[in-house]
Amino acid sequence: MKNKAKTYQMAEVVDSMSFPKFARHNLKIVTMQGKLEYLNLNRPQQLVHSILERQRAAGLPMRAIVLKARREGVSTYVSARFFREINKRENRFATVCSADAEATDKVYKMVRLFQDEIPQDTRRKTKWSSKKEIVYSSPHRSEYLCQTAGTEVLGRGGLTHYLHITEFAFWKKAKEQFGGAAQEVPDDPETAIIIESTANGTGGAFYDMYVKAVERYKATGSLDGYIPIFLPWFIFKAYSRTPPSGWVPSEEERVLQHTHQLSDSQLYWRSWAIENKCQGDIRLFKQEYPATWQEAFQSSGSPVFTQGIINYQSRFIRTDMKFGLFDHKTGDFIPNAGGRYGWQILDFAGAEEHVIGVDTREHKLTDEKDVKSERDFDGVVVMGRKSGKRAVKAILHCQMSQKELGLQVLGACRHYNMAWVVPEIPMGMMVLEILNEYSYPYIYHRRNKEFQIVPQETEDMGFRTTPVTRHYLVNDMIGVIRSEAVLVQFQEILDQMKVFIYDKKGKPVHMSGRHDDLMFGLALAIQGDLVCPKSYGKELPEYTDEGNEIKGGQMDGGLDSLARIGAFDTLDEDEDEDLMFTE
Repeated sequence: MKNKAKTYQMAEVVDSMSFPKFARHNLKIVTMQGKLEYLNLNRPQQLVHSILERQRAAGLPMRAIVLKARREGVSTYVSARFFREINKRENRFATVCSADAEATDKVYKMVRLFQDEIPQDTRRKTKWSSKKEIVYSSPHRSEYLCQTAGTEVLGRGGLTHYLHITEFAFWKKAKEQFGGAAQEVPDDPETAIIIESTANGTGGAFYDMYVKAVERYKATGSLDGYIPIFLPWFIFKAYSRTPPSGWVPSEEERVLQHTHQLSDSQLYWRSWAIENKCQGDIRLFKQEYPATWQEAFQSSGSPVFTQGIINYQSRFIRTDMKFGLFDHKTGDFIPNAGGRYGWQILDFAGAEEHVIGVDTREHKLTDEKDVKSERDFDGVVVMGRKSGKRAVKAILHCQMSQKELGLQVLGACRHYNMAWVVPEIPMGMMVLEILNEYSYPYIYHRRNKEFQIVPQETEDMGFRTTPVTRHYLVNDMIGVIRSEAVLVQFQEILDQMKVFIYDKKGKPVHMSGRHDDLMFGLALAIQGDLVCPKSYGKELPEYTDEGNEIKGGQMDGGLDSLARIGAFDTLDEDEDEDLMFTE
């Protein structure tokens, strides 16, 4: 009788323990060194635990999607936590679904080890089964089931309280099978669905769910829903190696060290791991041991912008923007107008000259395979033309009517010292019409096939995007940004640069479900800066739409003289509308 009372009292103490403490005293694992030790949470495991605890404390169901580097212990943490739940609670059911049979065997052996090595005072009697599961005897009756993706029906066909989806990016029928298994989990507090995986390229259910979770959390900050958790390689203490005497990091490694605050030992481990774990393949290393979540997905497609470029631009990102709209007649800025879809302004005009790129939306889905994916946006970028270092001063990322967009572009042109404007056509024809309606003179022109300059004709205004022009548009932008001649300054542009890759055919495209509107707005602005003339110190023109009059410093010779010095591009355009490029 005394033994039963003692066991009961011990059970009460164990139930009141936090999970990290319970694991330290009750759950044993086999370490990477082959030792049998109690589970002491490492840094990645602690981060996942703290986020789940925030959801639980808020009275919300625990839902998380984890993008991780290799061997950080996330599967161990989730398996251990779910084991603790079924061990503590009656009539609770946990299911882990792995990518293949081998992974399922490993998870089951780990869970079985928890059961075999748990102290006698907290061990519960089990009822054996032919499946890979732990089933506790009556009256407790809780269960832990291990399954393999590809099984005809995942889950128990009934009720699951704790669902662990591991290496989800490698499931063959991920979307369909997860959808069925997730329906078994009630939307109650104290239930959990944890999805975790390393990356496996862009597209697919894991990629789509992770990106949507990032966008949802950035927009709302709400804990209610799937919380995206990214675990970079350098937060794992084991990924460190003492560098040999005389070892000197490369310039690129120094940039990484500054960006991510890495120690020399971490930096040397990275270099060592690339050679010894990834056969010298830097792209493979970035997929298996990513430093950023974009890098993890990007590594399977060749990125348009190298990590060095991304790291450099990251150093100059600003957050001190103002929000509002422009008066199209005066160019005056109206603060706090437009709400979410208004301008974001870092710097106003000053005495500098500017160029504006206008990428116009086509109402296309960002993911053609997902009818619920977000549609594209208009992307307008204002860039200063200061010699030596151009900088983006303002952006407009919106879904306005094309007439409203045209008026906002006109207002921005007037505000920014009668800026040159580069509207993309044919999608930007309404913007072009607005500019012409108000007789705005500083519009990017191009030449026709015969290289005859016909600046008055609307069809020769704007940057016409074709498969050929897109190629040099992107390459010119890469060259300018690589030379560090432009600072993007806005996180929104940098985020789009991170997810711009070459697809399997070598075509530069945004990752499925992502945007490139602002990036192409920047590319158009850069094209305008390369092609359109500057006043070269002359008084900046003052424009009025009355009689198409230009006051102030006239540019001698008008548009004809501008053409001779490069105001018009000289591309021999392909007239085949079927080949028209659309982002």
